[in-house]
Amino acid sequence: MFSYLRNVFDIGEEEHAIILQKVQESKQASFSLRVSVIKAKNLMAKDANGYSDPYCMLGILLGQSPREPEEKKERKFSFRKKKEKLEKRASTKEVLAARCIQVTHVKPETLNPVWEEHFVFDIDDVHNDLLHLDIWDHDDDVSVAEACKKLNEVSGLRGMGRYFKQIAKSVRSNASASSGAEENADDFLGCINMPLSELPVNGFDKWFKLEPRSSASKVQGECHLIMRLFTNQRDTTLTKRETNVSIHKKLLTQILEYEHGQVKREPYSWSGLVSPPSWTLLSHHAVQTDLSPLQQAILRWGCYSSHHRSQRLCYSLLLRLLRAIDERQLSDSFRLYTEHCLCLMKKVRQVFPSTSPAAITRLELMLRGVGYMQSMQAFKTVCPLRNELHMDITTVVKSLEEQLKRLVRVLDAVCADAQRAHHTYNKLFHSAVKVDFFSISYRQLEKLVADDVNMAMEQVCGTLEQENSRLTQSMGETIFELFISLKILKGFREFLPLK
Repeated sequence: MFSYLRNVFDIGEEEHAIILQKVQESKQASFSLRVSVIKAKNLMAKDANGYSDPYCMLGILLGQSPREPEEKKERKFSFRKKKEKLEKRASTKEVLAARCIQVTHVKPETLNPVWEEHFVFDIDDVHNDLLHLDIWDHDDDVSVAEACKKLNEVSGLRGMGRYFKQIAKSVRSNASASSGAEENADDFLGCINMPLSELPVNGFDKWFKLEPRSSASKVQGECHLIMRLFTNQRDTTLTKRETNVSIHKKLLTQILEYEHGQVKREPYSWSGLVSPPSWTLLSHHAVQTDLSPLQQAILRWGCYSSHHRSQRLCYSLLLRLLRAIDERQLSDSFRLYTEHCLCLMKKVRQVFPSTSPAAITRLELMLRGVGYMQSMQAFKTVCPLRNELHMDITTVVKSLEEQLKRLVRVLDAVCADAQRAHHTYNKLFHSAVKVDFFSISYRQLEKLVADDVNMAMEQVCGTLEQENSRLTQSMGETIFELFISLKILKGFREFLPLK
């Protein structure tokens, strides 16, 4: 491989040795693992209805050093153990240390759940760490899944020992006093242990057979996972200056020039077939720098079509490269990104609070990104129905349901204020200066609320009168909440004086 690289970049052995030494002395690259939990099939039924309510819990089990005694190398592992084992192992940090545990959503009443959820884990030791995944049947009374999510949100858990201790506590506190945590805990459906050292360069996209946690466990079924390792930090001069995409493009361009130059026969109709070393280099670089298939396809087309301007290529190659840029894939990426941004805009006050300068900066960058995307010719071509993006944004910002929800919150605040005016301030004002504080403030607030509610309900009626428009359940529930709040506010009228 080194010999091939020296030829591609026309570098002598001495110069190459200097560069290699620099790279070896630089900071080691840190790795991350992307795991997509796609689905499972043929799981065991754990509930009386003949189904299960499965969810997955997954995390990275830190590997042991080869120098450690054999008896300490416990590779079989489960996120759920019996109470006595939990307590026994909670102190052995070196054996059970793990990265942040992730949990999928629960899929009710199915033996063939579809999750399609994606997770990224930081990896400490790419040679010895292990991905561990458990599948459990959810229990309505006590769920480790909920406890796990809560713990990750609150403390950003790192040590598996601490994790077990906290989970055990959570399970015990949620279970009924008459039964132990083990009886109430979610039922085990199987696990997967995947040493990261066994991951091929291009990762795995395959079905894994579920394993039992012990000889007593009865499990069945398979789980479809997609796993890829990639580097998230490179400490070299070029990577500090340029993006991974830019570097891959330079590498591919250089290899193309060299490979085409090696063609002795019919160089003007070259099929683009490259040697195994170049294919290996490009594959490694693409995977480790986390380039998506779409990014790679676009880069290949850009480099080959640019190369064609100076050196003729076989047109079947160029046609094949064009077809590899899946227009539907590009359209989906634009659509999904746009829809996600529109959802964030709906909750702009919560997601991007005006009191946070950092949040406002994020909002500005997101809006600029959406605006830039809309101006791209590629966007107009593959998303023709999205050309009026500003209309979508206007609709989201003017969302009637969101306005009504905010009005309910205002009304609740008004009711709370009216209660304080009656219980606290009115007595003080009336006894000291003979002023009916409650009457004055209530009538003023009531007038303001009446104006706002009247305007909002006119909008609701106008919307419902439009063709093909109907009242959704969510909107109906919001209007009902508004009614209840108005009824509470009206109830304070009984405290007004008769004259």
